[in-house]
Amino acid sequence: MKYVLYGLLGLIVLAVAVVLVGPGLVDWNAHKTEIAAQFEKATGRALAIEGDISLQIVPTPSFSAANVRLANIPGGSAENMARVKSLQVRVELLPLLGGDVRVQTIELVEPVILLEVLKDGRRNWEVADKGGSGAGDAAPRQIGDFPVDVRFDSFTISGGTLIYKNALEAVDEKIEKVDVKLAAESLRGPLRLDGDVRLRGVDTGVELAVGRWTDSGATPLRMALRLRGSEAKAKFSGSLSQHPDTVAFRGKLQAEGSDLAQTVAVLAGQPAAAQPSGLALPFVIETEIVGEPEEISAQKIAITLGESSASGEGLLRLGDKPEGKLSVTIPRLDLDALAPSEGEAAVGGAETPPAEGGEAAALGLPADFVARLDLGIEALVYREQVVRQVAVAARIEDGTFTIDQAAALLPGGAAVSLSGGFEPEATEARFVGRVEAATSNLRSQLAWLGVDVEELPTDRLRRMNLKSDLAASAKRIDLTDLDVTLDLSQIKGGVVVALGERPAFGIGLAADKLDLDAYLP
Repeated sequence: MKYVLYGLLGLIVLAVAVVLVGPGLVDWNAHKTEIAAQFEKATGRALAIEGDISLQIVPTPSFSAANVRLANIPGGSAENMARVKSLQVRVELLPLLGGDVRVQTIELVEPVILLEVLKDGRRNWEVADKGGSGAGDAAPRQIGDFPVDVRFDSFTISGGTLIYKNALEAVDEKIEKVDVKLAAESLRGPLRLDGDVRLRGVDTGVELAVGRWTDSGATPLRMALRLRGSEAKAKFSGSLSQHPDTVAFRGKLQAEGSDLAQTVAVLAGQPAAAQPSGLALPFVIETEIVGEPEEISAQKIAITLGESSASGEGLLRLGDKPEGKLSVTIPRLDLDALAPSEGEAAVGGAETPPAEGGEAAALGLPADFVARLDLGIEALVYREQVVRQVAVAARIEDGTFTIDQAAALLPGGAAVSLSGGFEPEATEARFVGRVEAATSNLRSQLAWLGVDVEELPTDRLRRMNLKSDLAASAKRIDLTDLDVTLDLSQIKGGVVVALGERPAFGIGLAADKLDLDAYLP
């Protein structure tokens, strides 16, 4: 009897050995066509393996393949959804025998992944479930629906490219040079990612931590971005929540750096010397973000640049016609401190070339977007004097930029206001509006602007009231329907200034009376 038992045990050991060792003895390259056919049968996507593949069970279950291509869905913008130069997977054996998948390592070398939403709403990352009885039973699989527990100890991507396109919203983004490492306890998290990417030409360090995803309730979310080439960084700490009818996120967003000029230079791909030295100041931006699919709001915005600060709030409503609103209040802004130092203009970047044909480019604002700005500056320091109560109310609507009202109190008690907008269909940016100004001490404003009036009689250039229609472009300035009261004279008419290396003037004015003797030194 014991010989029978020994024989059965020997057969079992032999069977296990065949199962564990056998796959390593098979030439899997001869079965690539069959593997691709089975994959397409299960997912509906064509799979091409152009390089070598291997599979083994002991001592560690592992799989590798080279030059793999996964087909895109019909109607996609590219033939392939994914291309991978090489793929290697290692899985722990004992958890696998117990029904769990614990992935030791996944290594993707130079993957190119395309995620897109087509005009008909189809998403190429959704894979139809072939378990139904017919095409009508096909349903997309979602993350977390996997029948067994899956854990990733190390998921590494080297030299990757991620492309996202959304034909419904005209979005086309590309993330290049993706070198990241990911670890996840399950397909539902917790998840942690760390590495480097190139986003819109800017090298950026990325850190991401996501808690375990829940179907109802909040999931902790932390993300940090570090701008390579500067000390600037941004971080978000909050939560992502799923509710029966929507998904929302909320948290605190903070961006900071030791040198705004250097940060701007890195983002613009320019040398730091091309930025004004006045911007070489530490900065901090903080706000509380609340987002839903149709609306994102920024509350308690706090901005600090050097010794200047600002506060405000913003709102962005999404939809067929997005609408944005931003309100900003600045207690004190010192333009003198932010201005370029003497002689710096000659060191800065090259002059902006004129548009083709010598025309100034039109604004080209989107016609299906509405944005509103309310800006208030209590004290604006310019040329060592204080401009007070600066208020600007502006909007973008129907492809037009409009200033509903811009007003300020200048040093010496002058009040100025401006309203108007840019013509939406003009071939060049052209502002058309109206300007008004009133002062009881014009001498004070002229001296502030650097005009020497000391030799003129002290009782002249005092009271002035000005009203005029204004049209301005990069080529000329037109003042029409001009009505000016200067001291005891009233002047009406118009003035045209042609801008260029040698400005030209066209003047057509009529005065009721003008005492030139009173203005002589």
